[in-house]
Amino acid sequence: MTTHEVTEKQEQPVRSTSKEVRERWKSLRYFPIWQRILFFGGLLLWTVLIGLLIGYSGIGDGAWTDVFRASTWQHIFDIYRGVE
Repeated sequence: MTTHEVTEKQEQPVRSTSKEVRERWKSLRYFPIWQRILFFGGLLLWTVLIGLLIGYSGIGDGAWTDVFRASTWQHIFDIYRGVE
């Protein structure tokens, strides 16, 4: 075998079967899909709540506890619908 033949064999890409690829990806998944959905759903809820608190009390003039009152949201929806 010459040096040229050895380098040609090394340059050829190694093909893996779809089963090997699936096994490789399974080993990379640390958390199942349902845990990721719950995590990102909770993260979304958390960021919305923090945004409401900052927007209503930090930027606006309200108390931070007023964000969680139903009367506050009823008033906001009444203004939006033009009922006031």
